[in-house]
Amino acid sequence: TRPVHPVTGSAAPRPRARPRRALGFDRLTARAGAGYTAPMRFDPGNRLIVALDVPDADAARALAERVGAAASWVKVGLELFIAEGPAVVAAARAAGHRVMLDLKLHDIPETVGRAMAQAARLGAELVTVHAGGGRAMLAAAVAATAGTPARVLAVTVLTSMADGDLDDIGAIGP
Repeated sequence: TRPVHPVTGSAAPRPRARPRRALGFDRLTARAGAGYTAPMRFDPGNRLIVALDVPDADAARALAERVGAAASWVKVGLELFIAEGPAVVAAARAAGHRVMLDLKLHDIPETVGRAMAQAARLGAELVTVHAGGGRAMLAAAVAATAGTPARVLAVTVLTSMADGDLDDIGAIGP
């Protein structure tokens, strides 16, 4: 028997043979209730991610060594990536870590697509983009990682933002 669609209650279509992208979706054109989406086919392994929120490669290396095998993932954020460049991703990969590149990319679709392709070439398996860039930008990010292990994570609201901040930018209210 086929699974039942969670919104419509009808029998779900058979899953496609090709792998899904970005949190289980291979297209960003699907709308809620428009079709069944198979579960994500991404094995996160050990889900613990150590945030290398440090100013340089030496501090990043020391922190990753202290954590050891307790976390198979490291997060390289904007500060560390700007300070050390792609070499910090290569060093983390060489040390056996899976890399989340947390840059929150937000630009025109073509630029984000090209940046995502470069991030995938570096070996980053998770890369953040800012969802505020819109559907076309998100689609470009996903398309650029096709055929690679890289996955796109869309950030909707920064954790530093309070309700007042969201109201100031028009994200809350009429």
